[in-house]
Amino acid sequence: MADRITRQVVEGIQYIGTGESIAYSIDTTKWGDTPTALTLAITDSAGVDRKTDLVGGGVPSSGGGNIVNCPEISSAVIGERYRVEVGFTVAGQDCIAWFPLYGEK
Repeated sequence: MADRITRQVVEGIQYIGTGESIAYSIDTTKWGDTPTALTLAITDSAGVDRKTDLVGGGVPSSGGGNIVNCPEISSAVIGERYRVEVGFTVAGQDCIAWFPLYGEK
C-alpha cells in the first residue's frame, strides 16, 4: 500500500466558541467514494490527545457516498489551538484530512 495521503482542508482554520458544539463534515470526493476505516484524532498545541475532552466517546460516521461526519466537538478552551485529523480509506488508499481549530470566546 502507498504512503498515507495527508491534506489540510481548503476551508483552513475553523473557530469554535466555548459554548458551541459543532459537527464538522469532510467531503472525500477528491480521493474517492465510500470512505471506510474512519478515525478521528484531536490534539492540542502541545501534541496532547484531546479527543476525549472534546468529543467524549464519539466516532466519525459515513452514511455512504463521499461524506464523513464527525461527532460534535465542544468544550474548547479559549485561546487553545487544536489539530483535528479525520482518517479514512478510499480505493485502498489511507488518507487524512485535517484542519486547525481555534477555541475562542
